Amino acid sequence: MTIAPKFALQSEADLPEISFAAMRMAMRHEAQVHELPLLTDTDDEATCGTPFGNFGIHTQPAGIKIKVTAARPDWLFMLKESLVEHLVHFVPDAVENLRWSDGDEGGGLPPNFQFASVQAIQKIGTSFMRVKLKAANLGSYDNDSIHFRIILQPAGQTEPVWPHAGANGATVWPKGDQDQHRPVYTGRGRGEAAGLGAGTTWAGLRASVRGRTVPVAAGGVNVS
Repeated sequence: MTIAPKFALQSEADLPEISFAAMRMAMRHEAQVHELPLLTDTDDEATCGTPFGNFGIHTQPAGIKIKVTAARPDWLFMLKESLVEHLVHFVPDAVENLRWSDGDEGGGLPPNFQFASVQAIQKIGTSFMRVKLKAANLGSYDNDSIHFRIILQPAGQTEPVWPHAGANGATVWPKGDQDQHRPVYTGRGRGEAAGLGAGTTWAGLRASVRGRTVPVAAGGVNVS
């Protein structure tokens, strides 16, 4: 077994509705599929390492206790959210009522959400462009985390409505008429190491006649 690293931040939650054996089997499967290390794997404890921190489960009289540890608040949130996204398909009621030991009842912006502004644009051919984005902190993006979403409000909406962190540790996205366009893009280099300014990254955008992101980027409008 690999020695589990120690992280400064941690949070725990109880899941009485699911058995340790079932969760342990699911963890083994995810570790194998995504080539993640199992740091511990015993009859009463299992821990999996990820690029953002560790996720562990422990036996208890009723169900299991889950624990996430990370070095940064946004990474801790991402681990919680990933767990919720997996569990919602199996125990949706339990996920809705899930609460974490760090006591955050949600309501604010998700820790991995931030605002960015367009700094420059490079056109590459007829159907592709690179957009230079600047944000307060791009420290989350490295060789293991290079993807992000650009969030656009519905067409015609003048008062922005942003996602918020739910009490169960997952992002709550606006729905219905306030549903947002949020495609995934890839960062290409970051900060001084890539010859850019602090807090900047290049993002590749494929032009589309019906797409919304390219016109917004070309107009230099704030995005996130």
